[in-house]
Amino acid sequence: MAAVDTHTGDAEAGYIGGYPPDYVPTVKPGSRIEASANEAVAWAAESLQPTYLDQVAKIIFDVIDGRATVADLADDIEDVFEVDREAAVWQLDRVLRLLDEGRLISNPTLSEPISGALRSSVLPAPDY
Repeated sequence: MAAVDTHTGDAEAGYIGGYPPDYVPTVKPGSRIEASANEAVAWAAESLQPTYLDQVAKIIFDVIDGRATVADLADDIEDVFEVDREAAVWQLDRVLRLLDEGRLISNPTLSEPISGALRSSVLPAPDY
């Protein structure tokens, strides 16, 4: 099996972060979100524990519509935040893993977890 560059979403490897590029994240029914100006808290219908969403996570959560693939979302993040591909993939991977842990999105099969996936969410990207 070819190594996956989980930080850049290398097209040859076929993955965007830890996700297949054709994976379509879907917010689970019954999930709800409460937001203020700078942060949000989301609850999954099947969990009593809230998930804290920073500004980036909230924006990504809001655009998950059940139609856009992970590749589409990475492209959108690149354009909207005006960041390079590495930063877009890192942020998307971080947020999708956070949402998955909070049981807020459909559960894909993930590749190996990336180190530091849940580090600070400050854009543009972590220093490697």
